[in-house]
Amino acid sequence: METRNEVPMTAPAESECQQCVICGDVADGYHYSVLSCRGCNAFFRRIAPQSIQLTCKRGGNCAISKNKRCVCRACRFTKCVAAGMDRNAVQPKRDSYGSYSRCKKQSHQNSVDDSTREDDDESFDDKVKFYDEQLQRRNVMVCTTLKEALTDPKDLDKTMRPVRAQQDYELIQKVEVVQLFEWLQTLYELKDMHLIEKAKLVKSFVPKCHLLETAFYSMQRGFSDRVVLINNTFIASGSSGFEMDTDDEATRELKLKLFGQMVENCIGAIIAPMNTLMITKGEMVALKQLAFWNTGALDLAEETKKVAKEASDRTIADLHSWYQRNHFENIPERLGSLILLLSALMEHSIGFVEEIQVLRTFNLMENLAMIDNILLP
Repeated sequence: METRNEVPMTAPAESECQQCVICGDVADGYHYSVLSCRGCNAFFRRIAPQSIQLTCKRGGNCAISKNKRCVCRACRFTKCVAAGMDRNAVQPKRDSYGSYSRCKKQSHQNSVDDSTREDDDESFDDKVKFYDEQLQRRNVMVCTTLKEALTDPKDLDKTMRPVRAQQDYELIQKVEVVQLFEWLQTLYELKDMHLIEKAKLVKSFVPKCHLLETAFYSMQRGFSDRVVLINNTFIASGSSGFEMDTDDEATRELKLKLFGQMVENCIGAIIAPMNTLMITKGEMVALKQLAFWNTGALDLAEETKKVAKEASDRTIADLHSWYQRNHFENIPERLGSLILLLSALMEHSIGFVEEIQVLRTFNLMENLAMIDNILLP
């Protein structure tokens, strides 16, 4: 409930230029004497009345920002208090007769679990928002001319062209690697993980991430008969995707024989199902996390495997809750379809790595050093 300590701003222009002192998101008013956003206001209102001891697992130095504000409840609450939020100003809820509620006789543990669940929901929503912002930035990052940057999204079909292997893949790999490492910052489980374990997970994830992002962009562009890359170039059915202007006919035929089936498999096993389901950005966030934490046959420490299993379970729970909040129908069936899609992704990511190995072995394409070094030993 609102109290006298919460004073919403009424001037839109003012709220647009002021930031929450806790996380840096757009502030909507003074809550408990501190300029803050609705998310941090709600968080403080939930946590302040609870007589629980919050403990940071990472030494109390977690960075709290609008994209990672739910990474640590302890550090976020500490920052709220340090900014001047007064926990004594939070009034307990009253029932309809005016007496203070006892949470309808629920146990203290239930209230803590509910708060944690709300924070998990908010954290997942933040990740979806961050991913949406990444996609918007990517649309600009892949542009090579001012004309491309200013092209209306509705007119992208007019500028689509076949991929030119050398120059297009150089650009795509740079953008994807940069955004991959941005995205990794949203996985708080990695913060204290040993560097070698972390490297194994990242190396395994790179081909999965490339296939996922490419298939999702193909779906967004409305195509199910070709692979559309993130820079609005495409690989048509019946081509390898690695053709170069300098290739002679024999080289083109060799590349088609080596890589053509992989293109068909990607279209049939990943892009087509995505089009059928019309995958959402929220589901993409979950798919990326599940793909990252799918350890498969990786040689990992038992503690890392445990972290990965817990993170995967948490992702499924977060996605299920997200489905409910967004009023999806047939949730079990949709979850099942996503798991099948994930299985296909795992299988075809292995084929993608084999393609890179063949390219390197036979020197069929140069200047893939960045992704080559990440993928291969």
